[in-house]
Amino acid sequence: IGELRQPVWPAEVYGSISHCGATALAVVSRQPIGIDIEEIFSVQTARELTNNIITPAEHERLAECGLTFSLALTLAFSAKESAFKASKIQATQGFLDYQIISWNKQQIIIRLEDEQFAVHWQIKEKIVITLCQHD
Repeated sequence: IGELRQPVWPAEVYGSISHCGATALAVVSRQPIGIDIEEIFSVQTARELTNNIITPAEHERLAECGLTFSLALTLAFSAKESAFKASKIQATQGFLDYQIISWNKQQIIIRLEDEQFAVHWQIKEKIVITLCQHD
């Protein structure tokens, strides 16, 4: 286990682990990769966490995506978590530094400084799963 509690992988192998309740996910790749699984936030939890997860500009994008705010915020959180795990500079960046720049039914595009991440997402019942493989 690394100093940030992250898994340590063999040289030239990247991996990511996530869990939610009784479900755990793990992926490995030859490129940086991140995976996350989250239970959809309640309305109250979404309200309490909004300012820690998204900026006002991102709030506007989420309002236009056609999903309930709780679901959209959960997806935003999970997508940023997956991008964070796939990023090579994760130790120095805050969560709000990962900016959602576009969103569609298949993926969320996130920018961090010069890096751009395509995060694929899926909803299964009350669970959100996101996956980010980064070049």
